[in-house]
Amino acid sequence: IDQNALEYDTDEVSFLKDLIDSDRRPNQNGWIYEIVSNSRNSIDVDKFDYLQRDCYNIGVKSTYDASRLMKFCRVINDEICFHSKEVYNVYELFHTRYSLFKTVYTHRAAKAIEFMICDALLNADQTL
Repeated sequence: IDQNALEYDTDEVSFLKDLIDSDRRPNQNGWIYEIVSNSRNSIDVDKFDYLQRDCYNIGVKSTYDASRLMKFCRVINDEICFHSKEVYNVYELFHTRYSLFKTVYTHRAAKAIEFMICDALLNADQTL
């Protein structure tokens, strides 16, 4: 925040950190903390974002519909809940995630590039 000259006060920064670390959520309006990082059921906008982006960038059609999930969610008893008719869509969300892990994220070429980037960053850290 300081490096990029962003104007946030300490309360706003603390709130943003709490949104990312959903385990630090307060007792009231706890559902707000499930939007970005949902530790209760792992259905959150971060997952929507990276799954859609990764599917698009590798040319794979994702079969779940994030906008439909958001349309049919409600807050009940301070938790984000989904309509029962969305069970297949939720299944497809996790199936897409599993498929990407099996075929893309753990692919030998992707892992090799990941190791090369780590080595480059470690070498750069020593000289910087």
